[in-house]
Amino acid sequence: MSLNMDLLPNESEIKEHLKNLSEEFDSLGLPSINVNVDVLEQLMNSIYGLIHMYRKSIAQNKELAMKQSALVNKTQNLEKQIDQVNSKLVTKESENVILSETLRKKDYDIESLKTDKTLLSKNVCALKNWSAQNERQLKHKLNSLEQEKESLKIKLGESIGIYASRDDATVEMLHKYKAKEEIYLDTINKLQQNNEQLLNEVLSLKEEVIIALCNTNTL
Repeated sequence: MSLNMDLLPNESEIKEHLKNLSEEFDSLGLPSINVNVDVLEQLMNSIYGLIHMYRKSIAQNKELAMKQSALVNKTQNLEKQIDQVNSKLVTKESENVILSETLRKKDYDIESLKTDKTLLSKNVCALKNWSAQNERQLKHKLNSLEQEKESLKIKLGESIGIYASRDDATVEMLHKYKAKEEIYLDTINKLQQNNEQLLNEVLSLKEEVIIALCNTNTL
């Protein structure tokens, strides 16, 4: 098989190609081609240099791909962590809303207890005044009965000395006053007992209010 010489580039075309190759090699950092020296050897050296650069580029690309994959994994992990943090923040915000509502209710309860305590103190004072006033009235009535009793005894004694007999009407009146006296005494005793019981209940309620206030303040 004969070689067609017409298809081969001429010397000027070869030099032009070599010039272009030399410029390309120079742009890649490879030695330019000197047409006055062994061109084939220079081409071989440049080809080996290109092969080395290609392999190096492949290795760098693989390394970059591994780094990119690691970066993607790290980014995904960070996104998961961010989602977890956001979820925790939402939960905390919900808890804070519930806590704020609880604190608001506690503040309302505290104010209600303070109002109840103030009213209770006023009622206690009013109750003490009412109790003291009723006790004074009952004592006054009791003293009046005692005086009437003594007066009747004197009258009865005088009647016995004069007539040497008892007046049935006076005796009956004495029995009535005696009965009234016992009723008043029993009423005073019951009132005193009721006052003591009521005061104990008020003091117990007051202690419960104070304990409730203390427990509310510690929350």
